Amino acid sequence: MATGTKAVIFAVLIGNALISLNANPIIEHVNEVLPMRMGTDFILANMSIDFVEHSSADEIETVVAEIDERIKERSPQIKRIFIKAEKRKIG
Repeated sequence: MATGTKAVIFAVLIGNALISLNANPIIEHVNEVLPMRMGTDFILANMSIDFVEHSSADEIETVVAEIDERIKERSPQIKRIFIKAEKRKIG
């Protein structure tokens, strides 16, 4: 399978994991998902998520742990997940 095709598949897997989290009341918006192949069996997933303004650190940590667990369950090649809490840029 071509590398580009694999990247698309992993992006879809990540997206599917996040779809169920979009119903989470502290996630305002998933801004960006960027999977990066770091080796033959190592993918790094970078994400930017806009959390509701007055979310506590504990709430955000819980959601980040859920995201990490769900994505790695669906795609074990994803070894690391970095999530940046970032306001959605409109315009």
